[in-house]
Amino acid sequence: MKQIYNIEKEGNGYEGEQVLSLRIGEKHLGFAISSSHLEQASNELLRLVWYSAEQTWNHELEDLYAAHSELKGKFSKILVAYDHPQSVLVPPAAYTGNDSLLLETMYGVNGSHSVIAQDIPGWQLKNIFAVPGLVKEWVTRHFPDGHIYHNYSIAVRLIDNTAMEGSLLIDFRNNDFVVLASKGNRLLMAQTFSYTTFDDVLYYLVKVCTEFGFSQQQVKIAVTGLIEKESNLYRELVQYFLNIRFREPSWVLPVKEEDNYPSHFFTSLNDLALCES
Repeated sequence: MKQIYNIEKEGNGYEGEQVLSLRIGEKHLGFAISSSHLEQASNELLRLVWYSAEQTWNHELEDLYAAHSELKGKFSKILVAYDHPQSVLVPPAAYTGNDSLLLETMYGVNGSHSVIAQDIPGWQLKNIFAVPGLVKEWVTRHFPDGHIYHNYSIAVRLIDNTAMEGSLLIDFRNNDFVVLASKGNRLLMAQTFSYTTFDDVLYYLVKVCTEFGFSQQQVKIAVTGLIEKESNLYRELVQYFLNIRFREPSWVLPVKEEDNYPSHFFTSLNDLALCES
């Protein structure tokens, strides 16, 4: 595994209640530890960690657990997000209850996966998603009290329902990126794309805009994740899209000057931490 960042608050630590937010995808692992306050969102950040990997199976997860003793601490709340792309969002009226068959048809999901079906509060949608069985077993063994989410279920709640000209929520990882396309309060698409070059990214985004009739001059784009403002990818994006911004976390970041990480690197972990605030 390759460590992307490992940031810790300076000082003697925090003695109060703590929240663990853990995200696991096919090729990434990350977690945050934040303070817990009774009448407000968790906003004091104590630890931020992110890894990329060729794969994230039981061996990589056990390596993470062994390398970070803080994961063995006591938490007032544990939030786990699966970022795996095998997911289908369906309205309740169209839900047949045959979860495995639906994912098998669309993604080739087989018996080595665990299938989970969850309602998305505030939306007339059910998220049916698959997680590798070994990954789910690891989470259940180490974090049996964890509250489970899926990447798309979290992102749907962040849709800008005022964007009648169209909106794209984009989250970049090392090898893939997630896109949620919406228009007003209507979700049009949630999908994960793999990429190697910035040409791949532009191809998919232009294709999405064409598919849904979005103007590249008017569509609102909010970007998070592992993309820097000085990168070639970002420079290309602003050449093609006029209304683009970074979506920042609400956390007060304990980033030292020498770390110099853009704060939007951590937004997806912040989104998870705020799910039950």
